[in-house]
Amino acid sequence: MSGEKSFNASEWQWLDGSTPTYWRWQNKMPDQDKRKGYPGYQNYVALGKDGRWDDTFETMKMPYACNYCGKYIVLAKHVSWTTARDLCESYGLTMAKINSK
Repeated sequence: MSGEKSFNASEWQWLDGSTPTYWRWQNKMPDQDKRKGYPGYQNYVALGKDGRWDDTFETMKMPYACNYCGKYIVLAKHVSWTTARDLCESYGLTMAKINSK
């Protein structure tokens, strides 16, 4: 299958290394797209306005959420994934992960 990408969504992991027990990918996602101007492939997850997941780039700036005792703190500041992780950790929190509907 020359030219086609083969990717299994079940290979994704959360930051803590755990495997998601719930999936809600947008149609035909994750596609592991590679775009000019972005390093590497889309190896990170973004939550769309419709609640579905999309794979995205580490450097893509968007809002983020931290996990606080099982509840999410959503901040509107648009930052990269790495900056979001660092900000959550600076408050003693972890980045949010979705495990059920």
